[in-house]
Amino acid sequence: STQGVSSAASDVYKRQSLAWAAFLVAKLVIYLVPVHLILLWVLGGSAARRAALTLFASLILALAASYLLGALFPAQRPFQIPLGHQLLDHRGSPSFPSNHGLIMFTYAMTLALLGWGRLAATIAIAGIAVAWSRIYLGVHFPFDMAGALILSLPVSWLAVRLNMAFGRTWTCLLYTSDAAD
Repeated sequence: STQGVSSAASDVYKRQSLAWAAFLVAKLVIYLVPVHLILLWVLGGSAARRAALTLFASLILALAASYLLGALFPAQRPFQIPLGHQLLDHRGSPSFPSNHGLIMFTYAMTLALLGWGRLAATIAIAGIAVAWSRIYLGVHFPFDMAGALILSLPVSWLAVRLNMAFGRTWTCLLYTSDAAD
């Protein structure tokens, strides 16, 4: 029947559209983080540059912890098992925790701890979208994203504590006009 063919074609179109949307989210949304960092540093005053430095430090701490976890406890990705479908090409690096999820969740948590609640919530929602997209595309398990979220908590806390202890000095060393602020 033509109605059955039309319905099947509609289903294929919906799946392709969803996969395309997931691909765009998985690949592009993470670029909000470096763009925001650059804008804070270039356009912001002393407090914004200090926040940018704290945010950057939180990401470095998070990625270092992720690398260590991946080296100590390497976990395969879904497509390496094989399980499910892989709609996004990806190298066979350790799956746990997800670095994309970790970057988004660490950035959001650090923003929240710095008192930037609305922006933190926006980035957290974007992080959930990134997490969903990378699971949907077959390059991560939900556990990888949960691990990223959990790991973001202590590294964000540590970065903010380091900021409280050394942030003004570090910012002044990197941006000499802060001494006049």
